[in-house]
Amino acid sequence: LQFTNLSGGQSFSSVINTVSGNTSNALLIDSLNTSGTNTISGNLALDSALRINQAASGTTSITNATLDLKAQTLTRTGGGNIGITGVIGNSIGSGQLVVGVDGTAGGPSVTLSNANTYSGDTYVRAGALGFTSAGSAANSTIRLGSTTGSSVDASINLTTTTGGTTISSLLNPVGTSGSGTLSLNSQNTSGTNTYTGLIALDRDLTVTQAVGGTLDRKSTRLNSSHANIS
Repeated sequence: LQFTNLSGGQSFSSVINTVSGNTSNALLIDSLNTSGTNTISGNLALDSALRINQAASGTTSITNATLDLKAQTLTRTGGGNIGITGVIGNSIGSGQLVVGVDGTAGGPSVTLSNANTYSGDTYVRAGALGFTSAGSAANSTIRLGSTTGSSVDASINLTTTTGGTTISSLLNPVGTSGSGTLSLNSQNTSGTNTYTGLIALDRDLTVTQAVGGTLDRKSTRLNSSHANIS
């Protein structure tokens, strides 16, 4: 499925189902806009893995009521913005979310704006995964970073400027044979964000807080590899 208008403005409201038995890992929603926003408003049900690619400087808004990963993997790639306002769950199995490509610098900026219920791991290989004050992934462990590649940065961003975001997921910055900066960025300029999940360091993690806001980090740090939080 491809959105070809370079200025965006395209909408798709039909149900999207990746049929079972596809092992090619080639099923793709490709949004080519380099400005503006394309919108997907139909439900998504994954019976095979799916990749959503957004070109740099453009946006895809996924406003579906239901995104059912089942036991499959949803990967988001490209250099643009992908916003998901519906609930991501898995009716069977333990579906996974992946942001960016392992070993490849760059990656999309993905924002979750609902209390998601999927139970598989979340891999932020490159780029950024953001949570608004309504966003969470409480049943998922977040694996942050690429395992290879040079200067492959990855971040978790708490994006609501007035705060109010609470994240309870276990956060694991993964080890790498390459390089890159891993960060947890609290972007509120007022109010308080809260991180209550465990932090298990296999690599250094940088935590930042915007001026005027507060990050209440109630998490327990688990450090088995002598990595540091700064």
